[in-house]
Amino acid sequence: MASIIRRPNGRWQATYKLRGREYSKTFDRKVDAVAWARAAEQDIQLGQWMDPNRSRLLVSDWIDIWLPTRKADLRSTSHERLKSICNRHIRPVWGRRRLDDLSNADIRTWAAELQETLASRTARKILLAFRQLLEAAVHDRRLATNPAAGVPMPADHGNERLWMTLEQAIALRKAIDPRYRAVVLLGYWCGLRFGELTALRRSDVDVSRSRIHIRRTAQQTVGGVVFGPPKTAAGRRSVPVAKSVMSELCDYMEAYTGADCVALVITSSAGTPLLRQNFLRRTWRPALAQAGLPAELTPHSMRHGYASLLIAGGFSVKEVSTWCGHASTSITLAVYAHVGSQQADDAPDRLDNLLSSLDEPQP
Repeated sequence: MASIIRRPNGRWQATYKLRGREYSKTFDRKVDAVAWARAAEQDIQLGQWMDPNRSRLLVSDWIDIWLPTRKADLRSTSHERLKSICNRHIRPVWGRRRLDDLSNADIRTWAAELQETLASRTARKILLAFRQLLEAAVHDRRLATNPAAGVPMPADHGNERLWMTLEQAIALRKAIDPRYRAVVLLGYWCGLRFGELTALRRSDVDVSRSRIHIRRTAQQTVGGVVFGPPKTAAGRRSVPVAKSVMSELCDYMEAYTGADCVALVITSSAGTPLLRQNFLRRTWRPALAQAGLPAELTPHSMRHGYASLLIAGGFSVKEVSTWCGHASTSITLAVYAHVGSQQADDAPDRLDNLLSSLDEPQP
């Protein structure tokens, strides 16, 4: 049973014992001390009791414990991004606070501040990381509930992207350094991700069948470029290539790719794997400027342009989803719904053509 005593300073101290250890807490009011003691006794009876000392850990110390465990389920690049979020956004605000000192109201206020100062997608990633951090503390029985649960998340406006048009891709292909022209060929005319096209080897290019086999992807880490399998099973795929594009790709490989079957199709001028940031700074952005294209266009804009072009050209969602390496057709539909809405403009004409037989005289 818990005991409630009044301290010389007038405050009330509630104390209970469990497994030979004593736990106590002081309150200004007796009623609060009694409520705390009863809640502890109830948790003990229900098997839900948690050692309050475990929740007194600083958030910064819990980050140090939690981050290494995420290496088991995250790719190296994703783990580095998570580490960066913790160090740049979570530690400075919450690092010196104890886990049991976090409140839902405080986190809601912080979330609102993030949305005012950062892009919605960035704020969303930070809040999701913080929620995961605290949810892990719940599973480790350091917190009874997650104080970040229920905090409103910024809307994910992921579909608000710049899509490279065919005309822009043609202009970029002419303007870019010839050594890196294959980046545009593979990015726009084949829909490859940047990590996929920089990991492509000569043996992955099936000239006779006019196909490209995606077997690996390149990840840039603090230690350099690391090659590994695609992130999902759908990422490992075979992509059909227009024969005219394959012919141009063969000419490119003849000029810039090593003869060995394992030679990377695209490398830097020094023959090393392409580093994304170096490529963007030295080659991509100057080429955009020379072609008079928006500076906001990224290599991923080519991939979006490719998929949009296929859908507008009448290819099925299933085909586009497979060739792009999407995990499901629902992702394709969600990301490229805007293309379908544009096609809907000519729906009356297409319906007329389909139902024209109704106007023919009956025999």
